Amino acid sequence: MSITAIWDNSEQTILRYTFRENWTWDELFEAVEKGRAMQDSVQHRVDIIVDMRRSFKMPGGAIAQFKRVAGIMHPNTGIRVVITQDRAILALFDVFARLYRTAAERYRITRTLESAYAIIAEQRAAIREDSG
Repeated sequence: MSITAIWDNSEQTILRYTFRENWTWDELFEAVEKGRAMQDSVQHRVDIIVDMRRSFKMPGGAIAQFKRVAGIMHPNTGIRVVITQDRAILALFDVFARLYRTAAERYRITRTLESAYAIIAEQRAAIREDSG
């Protein structure tokens, strides 16, 4: 399978989707279903890392799939951080953000895994400050 969903840490607070080479929309939605089942097994916030560093290209029909992607939500999902350096994926995300502004607000884009962790840590710290 070209997309995997695994717990990124032992606390099960970060779920990482890793995209490899060429993938399909069916594989994406299959991985999302697995991720949803994993999130169902915990009662706390789960942040998402979407690691697309090894994804060579997005499959065709991206704009047609955006509505379905925008609707992907689990009640305990926190922030979603997409890791990519691919200009085509970045351009498609800009289109997604214009079409589905509210859904896009839950996403951040970065270039490295380390910065993805930093973004998640900053977001969690901000939430603690707001609630404390």
